[in-house]
Amino acid sequence: MERKYFFASTVGRPQDVLQRIIAVVVNSNTASQIPLVKLERNARRQFYVFLGVDSDETSRIPGGLGQTFRLLGITFNEDSPLKPDQIRSMVQRQDIEIHGFNSLRYRSQTYEDPGDPFEQSDAWQPQEASPEVCARFECLLHWLSARGEGTWEAFKQAGDILGVSGDRQEARSALRRLSLLGHIDLSGDGSRWSISPGALVRFPDGPESGFLAGQRTGSLLRNVGELWPLNETQQTHYSGPPRIYLDSGVPPGADCVATLGISDAGVTSTRLADLLPGLEEWKDSLQSVPNLSTGVYDIEKWYEGDFQTCDTVYDRDGVYYGEPGMYRLSLNGNRSGRSLTVFFDEQAQRWLRGDWYGLRFLALEARENGVSAVHDSNAGELLIPASQRWPLLYERALTLASGLLPGRAANPDWLSYPRIPLDLARTLCGKLNVTLLEE
Repeated sequence: MERKYFFASTVGRPQDVLQRIIAVVVNSNTASQIPLVKLERNARRQFYVFLGVDSDETSRIPGGLGQTFRLLGITFNEDSPLKPDQIRSMVQRQDIEIHGFNSLRYRSQTYEDPGDPFEQSDAWQPQEASPEVCARFECLLHWLSARGEGTWEAFKQAGDILGVSGDRQEARSALRRLSLLGHIDLSGDGSRWSISPGALVRFPDGPESGFLAGQRTGSLLRNVGELWPLNETQQTHYSGPPRIYLDSGVPPGADCVATLGISDAGVTSTRLADLLPGLEEWKDSLQSVPNLSTGVYDIEKWYEGDFQTCDTVYDRDGVYYGEPGMYRLSLNGNRSGRSLTVFFDEQAQRWLRGDWYGLRFLALEARENGVSAVHDSNAGELLIPASQRWPLLYERALTLASGLLPGRAANPDWLSYPRIPLDLARTLCGKLNVTLLEE
């Protein structure tokens, strides 16, 4: 078997491009067929990269990875692979055998604390999602599907390598978006993720069709596409993987769906809404921080859209005093370091951890004016103020109605969730004590 090389012209930092290719190959278990990669001699901003392949297949990159690389912005020429002698003069001689995928994996040279996966900031600035970043999200989803499960730290590293996230905040947002869309599930403390099983999720306002959620691989998409036409919709106001949906009728519980490695999940949004607990029961399920000593923290309270210094919360003789609400605790006054965001439940004498928007929702709901939403029956959408975003599990029921992340309403301070029937809106608002206005 003679080794051949597929080549591509690409732009970027050579080491970043190399690490992205390595991540794709290693996590698709094709390293035995793609044992090395070579970079052009004196590679700088724009350069050639050569993918070494040991395979009897002469016209395609193994594992269907050509499409995955294209999503990364690296389009390999799969029509005219080159022989070793043809590229020898283009690459440095010492590069010939040093980039074996079986031995070279991404390793951070310095340890960076990935931080609290729950910590968020409330800077909601909707904008047109970049097609390039959405394509990188698709590649990240393929990587997660191959990996199966992992830690929050591994997720952040993968997002950095694939160009999805550049800092902790972007990584946390990416984690939440993939969970909202039903692709991954998170542990109770947010420290681990796992890929959700592949499923056909049906639209509540049109259950004869639906979209794909959960695990996504090139082979799965090809197999499903052989039975039904697949359509693709880009996310609009938040970057995320595109929605892949079936626009033609698929019989409920079709046997052929199960044989493809995906399940028929039915109208998941409605089922999830029915199963979700009421607000108080959900609050009781949150993780409690035991033996918290307020004296060692600088304490800030969330008020009017920001954290403000607070000196009215304290503990004495094992009893906590102060107003219920969301607080940020910074150890030893180090606000620039790692902090802890919690909800203080004064009546039950506990400090609760959970997703950031969920804790803020509890704080808003505890106020007299509460929270509200508007259902537009003509547009079939639910409108929620961005400043009152729902807890993750309940917002997930909204996004699973359409397979799309929320959009921008006519009033840019409001989130818009499409394809929400009135019954679904009533069920969710009732469980969250949200005042629902029907138009």
